[in-house]
Order: sequence, then structure tokens, then C-alpha cells
Amino acid sequence: MLKQYFYFGANVFLDIGMVLYKTKFDIEGIPSSVNLNQYFFTGPKIPHISLRCGIRLAMNQNFIISIDFGKAIDKKDGDYGFYGGVGYLF
Repeated sequence: MLKQYFYFGANVFLDIGMVLYKTKFDIEGIPSSVNLNQYFFTGPKIPHISLRCGIRLAMNQNFIISIDFGKAIDKKDGDYGFYGGVGYLF
């Protein structure tokens, strides 16, 4: 098209991570009105899992438009994210 080389790409991504070591936090300056259980999980260590899918439109192998949608499996890890960009991360 227009004497340019275009192509589409798609990807699916699974990410799993887990915190292995305890970290001490200074919570002295946090107001008492803040629910610390909303931000700090003291239960058993569990893997944090997220899924992502995306599409790419490339022109001449150098100009790439990317659109991605990601979703956390557990609500404690967040909900979802929508990302767009130009070029590949690496």
C-alpha cells in the first residue's frame, strides 16, 4: 500500500511473579484513617498472575503502533490496563 511495507502482529502474554523476601516498611507517617490491609497483604505468599494481549501495526519494520490490554487475575493485584505506544519496548 502506497509503496510501503505494512504488516500486522498479535501477541498473548502471561506474567507470573511472587515476592520471596519480607520487606520492612515504615508506616509511622500513614494516617490512622488509611486501611493498611488494603495496601499490605500479610497472608500466605501466593503467585501474582496477569494476562495480556495486544496487536501491532508496522510500517517498513521501523514504525510500529502497539495497543495492549492487560488484566490481573486476582482483584487484590488490580483490575485491568489499556496501553498504547509507538515502537517496541526492546
